[in-house]
Amino acid sequence: MATNLTGTWLNQGPDGGTYKILQVGTVIFWRGENKSAGWSNIGFGSFDEQHNMVSITWGDPDGGNTGNHGFLLFTVADNNLLKKVGGLGGGDFKRS
Repeated sequence: MATNLTGTWLNQGPDGGTYKILQVGTVIFWRGENKSAGWSNIGFGSFDEQHNMVSITWGDPDGGNTGNHGFLLFTVADNNLLKKVGGLGGGDFKRS
């Protein structure tokens, strides 16, 4: 079964963010936000099907409240769970 990550994901860590992912083939588009905390980020990356890994380069648009940027790496545990390996604050992601 092919992996499709398109959808809404909730961060299980302290950032409390809601993340939208659009997968087009192996290309990943990313948008995260927590309106009550006043931050958002956008990102672009890829899905490595052979290793079941997703890598995202992300940043806060217009500087956001935090002006952060960085790199995110996670493994696809299954179609409903992304396990954080590195980058970006927070924890694992569960499909909403």
